[in-house]
Amino acid sequence: MGKFKAIIDEVFSRPDNEIRDRAENENLQIMHLVSLLFAISEVFAICLFFLLGNGHYMKSFSVRQAIIGFSINLIYHICSKAINYKVDKSLTKKIYQGAYFISLIIWSLNISYYHYTIGEQITIMYMILVGITCFVTLAPRFSIPLISIPVIILYILMYRYDGARGMIAVNYFSFGIMFMAGSFIRYKLKIRSLNQMRELERINIALDREAREDPITGLRNRLCLSNDYDNYHGHRLCVIMIDIDYFKRYNDTYGHQIGDLVLKDIANATIEAFSKESSYRYGGDELMVVVKDPTEKYINQKLKQWLDLLSNISIEGVPHTLTCSYGYAMCEVYSTDDFLKLQKLADEMLYENKKNRPKWDE
Repeated sequence: MGKFKAIIDEVFSRPDNEIRDRAENENLQIMHLVSLLFAISEVFAICLFFLLGNGHYMKSFSVRQAIIGFSINLIYHICSKAINYKVDKSLTKKIYQGAYFISLIIWSLNISYYHYTIGEQITIMYMILVGITCFVTLAPRFSIPLISIPVIILYILMYRYDGARGMIAVNYFSFGIMFMAGSFIRYKLKIRSLNQMRELERINIALDREAREDPITGLRNRLCLSNDYDNYHGHRLCVIMIDIDYFKRYNDTYGHQIGDLVLKDIANATIEAFSKESSYRYGGDELMVVVKDPTEKYINQKLKQWLDLLSNISIEGVPHTLTCSYGYAMCEVYSTDDFLKLQKLADEMLYENKKNRPKWDE
């Protein structure tokens, strides 16, 4: 009983919304292309019927059904792109896609039954079921009824016609079971693949963040700064260089955990006063802020806000007031060399101002 329940749970398990949406969007994209190829094949069939056909069957039923098949696929192809890009609701996409599949199945049932009554192969319905199995990612709760119901209906029609004497029941239903099994296997493999792709994306995002962000402060690092140089070309920039006063003494006196807290608190104040996008950890106890197209008044206001935030920082067990020395410079920047020269000017201002930093209170 436990194994049976496990099988049922596996068959009817549901992926999370993100994976389900990815699968549905992929279905729409695949069927957008398949429907176009299907419509083209129906046009080709219509041309052959008119060129080669010489009987009532060829010129009436087949042509009519080919036109219907062409119309179903052309309508789906035209509408699927709009549905995929303009409709966000998953239910709407499911209804639209379900209507397409049901239309194809009804169409194929009609043709296949007619072919059976005149002693020909029921290949059209098999072709539709093969397409659903091979090209579409459908959850078992959808694929099982979508495949089994038309298989059963067609057999009932054939049985009512002549007792299904032209069909070996075991072989016929074996095909249906194979289609359902194939659809289930494709579904499980596709969901597994989408989960793996998502996990790889998350890992890549995390690795990219680690490569660009300082792990202690969350500020951008020097690698990120070097990648951002081009974004600063052609702008008037203000580069602010910041040095944490007596940072080594915090580490030596209170330990590196307190030193990390000092870094985090000052980084948070810098982000709040300026922005995360413009703030960098340049070195061990050095931060950098790059502001695009500022005025002198704006920079002075932001620096005042930043200094006020620093004065309100309090770390338990640390009696000292956190202070920072800083220097800034502004000019137009047209190249990386211009940026580096501006940074050097800000550095010179920093070290000049550092001479007047408050003394360490023992």
